[in-house]
Amino acid sequence: MATIRRRNRNYKWEAQVRVTGYKKIYKSFKYKEHAKKWAKEIERKIEKGIYQETGDLGIIKLGDLLKRYLN
Repeated sequence: MATIRRRNRNYKWEAQVRVTGYKKIYKSFKYKEHAKKWAKEIERKIEKGIYQETGDLGIIKLGDLLKRYLN
């Protein structure tokens, strides 16, 4: 479920998507409509099973990626 809220100090909008089994996903936007569109897209990807969390991508080594690509 997505929540869109206004951040007080800097006049930005924050979208938060919370779905059981996934980490909370946040992103800030200048416009509310952009936040809504992003949140709906993330929810759609999760629902279809194509959303990939990016939190652990920083620890994947280039060699591992190449092996996966070649197989």
